Amino acid sequence: LQEECLADDVELPENADAWTVSEAREYFESGGTSRPGQPASVPAAGEKESNLQIRWAVDTAEWDPQEAEWEVLLRTLPEEEATRVMKFHFRDDQKRALVSRLLQRHACARYLSLPHGEVQILRTKGRKPYLA
Repeated sequence: LQEECLADDVELPENADAWTVSEAREYFESGGTSRPGQPASVPAAGEKESNLQIRWAVDTAEWDPQEAEWEVLLRTLPEEEATRVMKFHFRDDQKRALVSRLLQRHACARYLSLPHGEVQILRTKGRKPYLA
């Protein structure tokens, strides 16, 4: 169930063996922020929380953007990021890279109440993204 929810990075608390399947699914899908019997802790747009985890899943398999749509989306990224997206050899990898970068920017803009143009995401030496 944890793998199915793409939550292998979410640690199980000690009492998780007493949860129902639906309670466990809710916990994993919330990124570990919503435990059974507790209200969800995802803040509204603009509300800040230091340990916020956001988890979105996007199936890019069926998405086949026209060239014009692709170019518009690439232009929303800084030039360096757009170049990195296009360095992937296979189109499916390019699609996943583009969607990943767009979702990172959208999450930062939405939950920090920033205009998309003001979101600056840099990368560590290991290429992990972080908000600058």
